[in-house]
Amino acid sequence: MTMAVMKRFSRTPEKGAETLVWLAETDDSNLESGRYYADKQVRKPSTQASDREAAHKLWEVSTAQICASEA
Repeated sequence: MTMAVMKRFSRTPEKGAETLVWLAETDDSNLESGRYYADKQVRKPSTQASDREAAHKLWEVSTAQICASEA
């Protein structure tokens, strides 16, 4: 049942890669550096993606995990 629900909202690998391929093939002068692209368009990132405090916490947790795995 879960897979049936997920299929309704997920993309094929080809569709998921479409914007990345488009970006790789597009002339840099036609792109805005540092912007978020989805479906071959500039999009505004979600509120969660723009949360600097959450990003900082994620960085700290990730760094701690890397350090722990190297020990």
